[in-house]
Amino acid sequence: MTFAMHNLQEIDARTLKQWMDQHEVLLIDVREPQEFAQSHIPEAKLMPITKFDPAKVPRPQGQKIVLQCQSGKRSTQAAHQMLQAGFSNVIHLQGGLAAWKAAGYPTQVKQSINMLRLAQILTGSFVLFGTSLGSTLTPLFVILSIIVGGSLVLVGVSND
Repeated sequence: MTFAMHNLQEIDARTLKQWMDQHEVLLIDVREPQEFAQSHIPEAKLMPITKFDPAKVPRPQGQKIVLQCQSGKRSTQAAHQMLQAGFSNVIHLQGGLAAWKAAGYPTQVKQSINMLRLAQILTGSFVLFGTSLGSTLTPLFVILSIIVGGSLVLVGVSND
């Protein structure tokens, strides 16, 4: 065990929640952007481990810096980088986001539509649009529905 490891502190989710409620902490999430978008602790600042640079970590006065990831492994790596860069008393959330969720604390989720659902909505709209216009204006619009339907069949059969 090196000297730097002696300065690495672990806290549990309850302690982090108390500190956050008292505005005593800067929480840094070191997961990747897509993980962060799916679910994150409110007020967490994203600094992915793949681009993590201790020199870019803010040093707010009067606040503790806590690192967090999904389970605690990446936040431990980031904490060691910070200790090697000269930070003292680096803290990370033991058990990470999983522990936070297990304790029943809230997370924020980015509400976005996934690509498959978007494709289904657009495809259905084209078929509906083509069929509606084909039955009211001119039968030529039915060709739009035939093209879209045929494309779906082709993609399904080819398994691409």
